Amino acid sequence: MPESTHLRPHATASAELPADFHEPAPLREPGRLSEGAEQGYLRSRTVSLSLLRMVSLGAGLPWLAYMLLGVYGRRELVEGSRFPADPLISSVWLLLISLAVVVIYAGFIHRKRFYFWSMLTAGGIFVAILLVHVSLMLVTGDSPLKEMYLGDFTGLPVALMVTVLPSPWALGMALVGVAAAAAVNQGSPLGFNMALEIAHSVLVMLPFLLFLQSGHRVARLLDDLATQAHITASRLARTKALRELETRFLGYLHDNVMNTLDAIRRGVRKPEISALGFRTFETDTAAGSVQLSAQEVVEELIWQLRELAPNLQIHAPGKLPESVTIPADISAVLGDAALEAAHNTLRHATGAPAYAEIDVELDGEECIGLKVRIRDEGPGFDPEKIPASRAGLRVAIAGRMHAVDGCDLELHTAPGEGTEIILSWHRDGPVGTSSDVEVPTAYDLVGMGRVFRPRNVLIAWGVFSAMSLNNAHHSPWLWIFSLALVLIALLMCVQGDQLRLPLSSTLVAAVAALVFFTVARLDLAGAAPLWPRAWYPWVFILLCSYLALRDRGWVAWGTWGTGLIISELLSQRYFTEVAELASVIALSSAVLLPATLIPAVIKMTARALPLALAASQDEVISMEVVAGQRRFLSDTSTWISRQVSAILEPRFPADIRRINAHLLELKLRDAIRSPAFVSAELNRAVWDARAAGRGVQILDDRSEPGTPPGEEDRLPLRKLHEHLIELLENEDFRELTVRLFPVGRAHFATILITPRKGEEIRRVDIANESSVPGVG
Repeated sequence: MPESTHLRPHATASAELPADFHEPAPLREPGRLSEGAEQGYLRSRTVSLSLLRMVSLGAGLPWLAYMLLGVYGRRELVEGSRFPADPLISSVWLLLISLAVVVIYAGFIHRKRFYFWSMLTAGGIFVAILLVHVSLMLVTGDSPLKEMYLGDFTGLPVALMVTVLPSPWALGMALVGVAAAAAVNQGSPLGFNMALEIAHSVLVMLPFLLFLQSGHRVARLLDDLATQAHITASRLARTKALRELETRFLGYLHDNVMNTLDAIRRGVRKPEISALGFRTFETDTAAGSVQLSAQEVVEELIWQLRELAPNLQIHAPGKLPESVTIPADISAVLGDAALEAAHNTLRHATGAPAYAEIDVELDGEECIGLKVRIRDEGPGFDPEKIPASRAGLRVAIAGRMHAVDGCDLELHTAPGEGTEIILSWHRDGPVGTSSDVEVPTAYDLVGMGRVFRPRNVLIAWGVFSAMSLNNAHHSPWLWIFSLALVLIALLMCVQGDQLRLPLSSTLVAAVAALVFFTVARLDLAGAAPLWPRAWYPWVFILLCSYLALRDRGWVAWGTWGTGLIISELLSQRYFTEVAELASVIALSSAVLLPATLIPAVIKMTARALPLALAASQDEVISMEVVAGQRRFLSDTSTWISRQVSAILEPRFPADIRRINAHLLELKLRDAIRSPAFVSAELNRAVWDARAAGRGVQILDDRSEPGTPPGEEDRLPLRKLHEHLIELLENEDFRELTVRLFPVGRAHFATILITPRKGEEIRRVDIANESSVPGVG
């Protein structure tokens, strides 16, 4: 006979209970994220931050080098006593040095907001200064800032602006700024020489700006992919964590709340809220990170088992080293399940010998496994015949164990052979920390292939050839040969599809650059009156910088140093009238600094990205899981309190409260064993039918405890609910039993109706295909 039969008809009806009393327990659907999480901390910014660090160091350090090693910087630092400085220019110089230092410092702070404001402020102030300088030069033909040669390093602050204010037109605006600064930098008149100066400045800065543009695009793509990976991983982790909490919550309902309600029904406990005294459902949301002493865990479990079952014969290991620990969540899960197993032994094997054995598996002084074996010599049973109403085994033991990684349960029993339950945990293998996002190579990360390709070689070679026309040449053949060497060096710099240039191409490019430098130096017939006074140093330093950008920094600096020595030797022996070109090469070496830093930072970023993405994912998963657990604990605690308070209202007589306690016990059993039947409308109809003295039994053989139905069952379940509610509200019956069948059965569900006056039992079968009831 079902537990729910023959209740007295004067139990509290739904109309007298709070409106939200029949709302289901707040069990979360698997994979459901908290509202707004995708736009909040699940949004990945790891790659974008790495790009910002690359820019802050790659632009800030060269900027500082320019300010200290440039023409004005050397004058201030070395020759300041002989050349008194203009206070206005000195103030601007110190301000720009301070801005460069702030940008460099941002790379060490590594915070998005600090990056944004430092780069925006530094770039904005420089652009304002540049705008004043260019305006004065265009309007009056003179500016007090011309001694600083702002055009030599305009591209660096402009790159900062492009970084923090990316837009489709950002690259064009940056190039316009570079061109404007170059146009007034050397005082060249409008014409061929100004065009050369602008073209050269663009060639210097274009690779860096293209890297930024490509880097932004790749960073956004990777962060979007990382965000999706974060969301997916968070769903899985949150589902797993909440499944564990839900299982513990259902076990708590079974072990604590329902036992208390049953005691109230039997008159053992007073039907007073203040006299209940059952413990609050709670769990440590960070239990997985807490380690407990293994010795204390074993001693506590032994004490609890003996308190529960004094006749239980317990075998446990000897004293364990103090350094041996067990994760707190593992201790809680195995301990709860072991106590429930021992409780089952007391109930179903009364008087029979019972044994408990605890084993701790060690690897040195590290705990890698824990096993608890509960065995009795009672009557045993057939596991296949356990009724759905036996929530103790299904939820309180098996559910708890299966909710935690590394935990397992073995059940050995048969009629007449006793029962053995083995609860075990073993440390899992190492968990991978790599992100699901495929990180591109360093070459692809900044679009290196977009810059170093044959079409750009022809553009650069054309500009270099035009620059050579500014000088007179001793021999047309040497001039043509030097241009051919430039073309060879450029072609070698675009070889390969990795960040690092192949060794053979590197050697050919370096040799071609040095031979070009020597030949062009010998071919020079004299310095030109306008920029470039000598064309080859500017071309040579760009060839060296291209080598550095292809991750051949040592070769680039060695080639540049060799060229500097060649220039000094040739100047002293043959070309004293252009000896100042050595200082031009020394000043131009500052171009090599950003060219060397960029690939180094790119490689560092590419190496760190997988770990950074994984760390970021771990962080957001942890935050989401903890937040979800806290919400779950809050909601379930509130729900339990509302349920119990509603049925034990002091305004109800004591006997009514006892009946209410029994009805709530049945309702909670339904929530545990029959999750497919849980809805507010059906809960209300079932409650009222039971309150009226009619028996209602709900059996769910299709669902897992605490698990909502699958998508394919939603429509037939909705129709089944509607049919059940109609029967419960309109039929005059004594007993009603509904059973939901496992997948693969001929029918989806069956309803058995026992009338009050002895008529035949009616059977309603719900078909799988159409979900249309048919009466049998």
